[in-house]
Amino acid sequence: PESGYGSGGGYGNPGQSGVVVLWSEPRQGFFFGSKGGRIRASSRMRVGPLFTITMMINPKNLTGILAAVKGKKDFLILEMLFGSIKFSVDVGRGPITAVFKPKSPSFFCKDEWHEIHATKTKNVVTLAVDKISAKSGIGVPGVSSTDINDPLFLGGHPDPGSFNLAPEDANYF
Repeated sequence: PESGYGSGGGYGNPGQSGVVVLWSEPRQGFFFGSKGGRIRASSRMRVGPLFTITMMINPKNLTGILAAVKGKKDFLILEMLFGSIKFSVDVGRGPITAVFKPKSPSFFCKDEWHEIHATKTKNVVTLAVDKISAKSGIGVPGVSSTDINDPLFLGGHPDPGSFNLAPEDANYF
């Protein structure tokens, strides 16, 4: 997949197939081009009682997967959905969700960086964007472990249908 220039971890070195240099100087991170793409950040991600992810985004689309891991039934997904940020975790008793809805759907697509911070603590999910917290999602007490030991993907997922997403809504770019 087309990606961008990143200086971290050997990804995105100029000269590699499908790599586009976006800036004259290296910047650490991953960038997805117009054809989308995804990164398998971890081949086995165990989502236990505590899980935290923080990322900076500068999207060009209103909808797409930011991070996702899917087990047989349980899942964790951080996504943009029609201009909102949605963090959902299913620990076996239905999804627990927190949503950050900005005043305008185009809020994230103004060529500015935004910090996303999502946390799952037992049966509670929290989400903050640019240090502004969304309403927490609270699940069934006593059910806290997500039965997932599968790959964690950033920027998309190989099976977006397993999250009830159309393929065109699955890539973050």
